[in-house]
Amino acid sequence: MKVYYPLRYAFDFRTGVYTGYVYLANIGTATKAGPFTLTFPVGGNYPILLNPTGYAAGQPYITVNGIIKPKRSIKVLIQLSNQFRVRLSTFFIGFPIAIS
Repeated sequence: MKVYYPLRYAFDFRTGVYTGYVYLANIGTATKAGPFTLTFPVGGNYPILLNPTGYAAGQPYITVNGIIKPKRSIKVLIQLSNQFRVRLSTFFIGFPIAIS
């Protein structure tokens, strides 16, 4: 399993929220069944996830349900606050997101 980051983000000037989609991709040869948990970093210079499903040990996460066939992906909406004005991400490189 691999996470690909948004190609670009939409920024809402009224709310200060960045919206994009991460792609949870099955790069293996077997079908994977969820639920999948995407855990986002906190602290430091990381953007803040504004639409978490919940929190575990103080870290926000998004739960994704579904079945991902080999070489396919699921699109997951994320909304971020970037109060530190750090680079958000590129398609291949971004802040660490753990998959479980």
